[in-house]
Amino acid sequence: MNYQAVESELAHQMQANTDLSAIADITVLPEDITQYKIPVVNGLVTVVFMSEIFDKNQSIGPISQHSTATFTISIQSRRLRGPKGVYAISELIKQSLMGFTPTDCGAVSLGDFAYVNYQNDVWEYSLSVACRSLRTQILPQSVDPPLYDQPQ
Repeated sequence: MNYQAVESELAHQMQANTDLSAIADITVLPEDITQYKIPVVNGLVTVVFMSEIFDKNQSIGPISQHSTATFTISIQSRRLRGPKGVYAISELIKQSLMGFTPTDCGAVSLGDFAYVNYQNDVWEYSLSVACRSLRTQILPQSVDPPLYDQPQ
């Protein structure tokens, strides 16, 4: 799984919802924190990878493990309620992402939706989303001898 690719795909999926992109700017967390902005007119939705938790290995041969990757969607707005508020933005996000299938992942499921902060007239909530993936051991190419000799 490529975390950067999944972050981008989640952001693109939300941007494709015209109702959502009309009331919120949607982005992945910038590499340089100086590029991070606060919401002014529209809300701000930011996607970031948080963790990948691996299931216990049950293999006795080559290893393959299922994992759950979790991404946090930060939702910020100067309004809590109303058509451009955090609540409205979060509902559109949930509609956009629930069941979406990013590359190398199963369908996205919703996790916690929680209050984070109120500071400088900006409300911030976070929505946790997760998807399942399978990691498999990459084995060296086999150079086994032929099973039988071909007569000449």
